Amino acid sequence: MNLSNNIDFDLKRFFLWWGRELSFWIPYKLKQALSDKSGNIFLQITAEKMEFSSLIEGQRKTIVELAFNEQGLVQAQKLLEENEAVKKARLILR
Repeated sequence: MNLSNNIDFDLKRFFLWWGRELSFWIPYKLKQALSDKSGNIFLQITAEKMEFSSLIEGQRKTIVELAFNEQGLVQAQKLLEENEAVKKARLILR
């Protein structure tokens, strides 16, 4: 019996996995309260346009409508990276 073998064990990867597994035991409402995400942004894409919207007091409000072309994609990327409200929201593709 040889006990001098090296064991390849990634401790950081183990704790990431373990944390994800333990998170399933946390109630959904508590996860929402602890999350840095606030609100939802809906993205609806058609052949002609991309529409970003949100629900405010039960009413759908359009944030911005962008053409579905190269320039519109650049504007959408800028919106997702620079707008704090959009950055902190969950993005839901419709």
